[in-house]
Amino acid sequence: MTHNGAEGIEKGMRLVLTGVPDLVTKINNSVVEGDKIAIEVHWTGTHTGDYMGVKPTGKRIDLYGLYLIQMEKGKIKSTREFYYGWPS
Repeated sequence: MTHNGAEGIEKGMRLVLTGVPDLVTKINNSVVEGDKIAIEVHWTGTHTGDYMGVKPTGKRIDLYGLYLIQMEKGKIKSTREFYYGWPS
């Protein structure tokens, strides 16, 4: 999944929070090098809402992700996201 700018990231998070409204986010690690940022994230919550057409299952989720963020002139230019895990 790729988002452009802060608006794209916000749109993606709203989509996730619709499906998992009790989402808890923990940042496990982050690295900044020049205009590039990498953030390792761990999410937990309960799938109680619609998520991209997937009906609620009521199952707990345990999801890990990696954000690769490209900055330009102090603003987010783009992000790339990678995920693994989901239902526990």
